Amino acid sequence: MKKFQCGEVQLQALFDADPLGTLSIQYILKNKQKLICFTDDSTNPSGILIQSGYLHYAYAKTSAFIEFIVAHFNQPGEYGFAGIPREIASALKNAYQEEWGNPCTAYALSKEAYHPERQVNPTKPLRTQDAELVDRYYPYSGDHTLKMIRDDINRRPSAAVFVDGSPVSWALQHPDGTIGMMHTLEEHRHKGYARDTTFGMIKALLDQGEIPIVQIVETNTASQQLAKSCGFTPFGTADWFGIIVK
Repeated sequence: MKKFQCGEVQLQALFDADPLGTLSIQYILKNKQKLICFTDDSTNPSGILIQSGYLHYAYAKTSAFIEFIVAHFNQPGEYGFAGIPREIASALKNAYQEEWGNPCTAYALSKEAYHPERQVNPTKPLRTQDAELVDRYYPYSGDHTLKMIRDDINRRPSAAVFVDGSPVSWALQHPDGTIGMMHTLEEHRHKGYARDTTFGMIKALLDQGEIPIVQIVETNTASQQLAKSCGFTPFGTADWFGIIVK
């Protein structure tokens, strides 16, 4: 594989051949900066590997390109992968030591599957001032996450059910296009707010001409059931994991 500026690689044919499978790649290229792209052919690529700091995003349409991806990580270090198709993830895990992992199923919702009449409580976008509340309940909160959440709120759609002027259930859109950070305060659960928030996100994304997608950890049956009840259907795998190369 060779290193390219991402804008130099002609990826539209890959996107057209597998619109859903490449959707997160498309969002990352649109929403993230300082990306490094690796591929086999800038004019007719058989896949793409994108580096964004510690995290990597990848898509391959051939087994040969999967081998390219595995061979690329030949320097000692720790590497993370975000929403990677299972076939690529398995090849990397077989070649290197897995440090952590969250296998996910990817779901998408078509415009025809959206039923706005099922939303009971209205939703509104989150405000910048709500970022600290979201970060407080984010399971992976850390030094960098408050800024990340503020960016998500300011740059992409969000939805929340508000009670007495404060959000009690919310969701945001990540830079990879997925709906995430969904949370309902414990004292406001079992009221249907998570469903309403999901429908609020669906409407916001459809209004922008986007396809609502979500990646759900395979052990999270509650979120899977919620997504399916709102009209999402599975279309692939999207594994999050880290490897150690010695």
